[in-house]
Amino acid sequence: YLSVGIDYGRVLLIDGVDFFGDPVNTASKLGEDLAIKAETLVTQRAIEHSNFAVTELAERMTARISEIEIRYVRIPMTEPSRT
Repeated sequence: YLSVGIDYGRVLLIDGVDFFGDPVNTASKLGEDLAIKAETLVTQRAIEHSNFAVTELAERMTARISEIEIRYVRIPMTEPSRT
């Protein structure tokens, strides 16, 4: 399954392949530690710097990881089943 974390900010690119910085760490934490199966977690910072429209299905959340507060939106990758 796929779970994704997305953040926005300045990163350090080394040798064209390695990325380092707070946005990389935050996205990793969201995608690996908080997101569940078939879910994308996008920081509020990333949404503010994009033209992405947050849908009604999105749930706004806040998490504390390593004493850092992260505001994010939980976006399911699939539509809920309709019965």
